[in-house]
Amino acid sequence: MINNLILASTSSYRASLLRQLGLEFKQIDPEIKESEQPGESPLDCAIRLARLKSQAGAEFSDTQDNALILGSDQVAYMGSTIFPKPGDFESAFDQLTRCSGCWVSFSTCCVPCYLAGRRCSIRGRHIQNQVSAAHTRSHQALSDY
Repeated sequence: MINNLILASTSSYRASLLRQLGLEFKQIDPEIKESEQPGESPLDCAIRLARLKSQAGAEFSDTQDNALILGSDQVAYMGSTIFPKPGDFESAFDQLTRCSGCWVSFSTCCVPCYLAGRRCSIRGRHIQNQVSAAHTRSHQALSDY
């Protein structure tokens, strides 16, 4: 039985999704640098970052047994261009402007780590999807992006 759920992510969106499911969890900052490696595909980047977050969550966890740690990452890209997390309104606006009228793809990976006795068992899945670039809706929506 899982006694503790730990979200190894600073994403307010992911935390909101867990709250909507009625789950109690602890959220921690995995403190990893989110950047692509030379020659890395968007999917491989999402998988690597999600694994790193999950492993970091296990290391920072204050519990030793029966914990489920969720590490997740999403990489947005258009053709061969990978977009970093924008971080502010201007960067988000610039990214969305560059994507206007184009197809943008997202590679997403969630890696659950089952922690028992300080041993972490990792299994990962990925989801790859494509969406057309969204139109600017509000300053808050871009800030959340």
